[in-house]
Amino acid sequence: MRSFKVAGFVGVAILGMIFLVACSRSGRESSNQNYDALKKDMLGCEEPAVPEIHPWAKTGQSYGCYIKNGPFVAAEDGYVHLRGRFDNGKEAGVWRWYDRAGNVIKEIDYASQGATSP
Repeated sequence: MRSFKVAGFVGVAILGMIFLVACSRSGRESSNQNYDALKKDMLGCEEPAVPEIHPWAKTGQSYGCYIKNGPFVAAEDGYVHLRGRFDNGKEAGVWRWYDRAGNVIKEIDYASQGATSP
């Protein structure tokens, strides 16, 4: 009886993995098709605007030209890597890069255009 329960669990786990892979692949294919459709309309953006693609509806994507303005924060792997600010599409003020512990590892002051490392 015990081996039947284990075999049943393994079977359910395998079916679950197949379902997840199938769903993720169909999403990727849909995403690629959406990107290909948008590419035809990506004619470029006038500076200081930059092109951006965003999720739209359940599985769609949208394209537009945007001017970055205000705070910018980038995080990956659960911690903030970078903090800075844009002013009408250009980096402005002090930008700081951080290590996993939150220590500043690099700093650029765009007012003086000089990079410093603490």
